[in-house]
Amino acid sequence: MNYSSRQIKQILLITCLLFCMGAAIAQTKPAKESHEYKSFSKIASRSNVTFTLPEGFKELPVSGDNIFNYGMTIPGEDFEIWLKVTPQTDNTSDSLYVEMGKAEAKLLAGDNHYYTHGMPERVLTDYNADAGRSYFIYLSDSPATKHYKFALLITLQKNSKGTIMALCMTNDKGPDFFKNINKARNCIRFKP
Repeated sequence: MNYSSRQIKQILLITCLLFCMGAAIAQTKPAKESHEYKSFSKIASRSNVTFTLPEGFKELPVSGDNIFNYGMTIPGEDFEIWLKVTPQTDNTSDSLYVEMGKAEAKLLAGDNHYYTHGMPERVLTDYNADAGRSYFIYLSDSPATKHYKFALLITLQKNSKGTIMALCMTNDKGPDFFKNINKARNCIRFKP
């Protein structure tokens, strides 16, 4: 009796472990890649850029009238990031990122103000970029930006490769905004 009871317990334990292991493996399998993700990855690859959807983020559809290639959000948060990668062609300048950033900041701000800063060398090194700028923008009230109030626009450029533009939007410019940005800080960069 004792022997069969022990065998049953072992079988139950093994079954339980296999069930738990199957659930863990299912959770680590990547979700089916969307059309937007595949398209964005191709553009990123042409610009020598790597991208991985950060943990805790969910993909957002990007509308056809939007200049950005890819969108993502943290579910339950008032926060979105839109990304645009532009491969550099032979006839474009390495300083294109400056004009792209200025034009987008002006468009997003409308009659409101925006502030611009150069990127510190350590940030450029982290992203394998040669140059970059950031723009803190008080957004104009617009359906195009889903009526968000504030944005941080980041432009990074790699000579002869391309430009990365990231638009981070929120309604609260407090510390949570920057914590959310930090959660995504390693998702995109130029390849070394």
